Amino acid sequence: MATLHYISIREFCDFHSIDTGLIDEIIEFGLFVPKERDKQPCIPEEEIGTLETILRLHTELGVNWAGIETILYMRERLQQLQQQKQELEQQLREFQQFFESGYR
Repeated sequence: MATLHYISIREFCDFHSIDTGLIDEIIEFGLFVPKERDKQPCIPEEEIGTLETILRLHTELGVNWAGIETILYMRERLQQLQQQKQELEQQLREFQQFFESGYR
């Protein structure tokens, strides 16, 4: 079983030179749900990239919270569709191999 690593919201904010209030807004809007570790809100290591994406979209591109929510949804949906496409391509290859192997 993999060990989960966390970073505190304070550490994240210090690293990115941002105010914790910005993270509070992100949490309030529901774009991110912190995990609790030692009674302190934390960010799981695997979610840091998403939180950084949210920050970039908002601070560098000026996208509002609703726009970011839409972008994140579309990104997740695209990943699902890509996974589904890969599965269908694998099934197609298996069918092709079945028919080519002697089912004639």
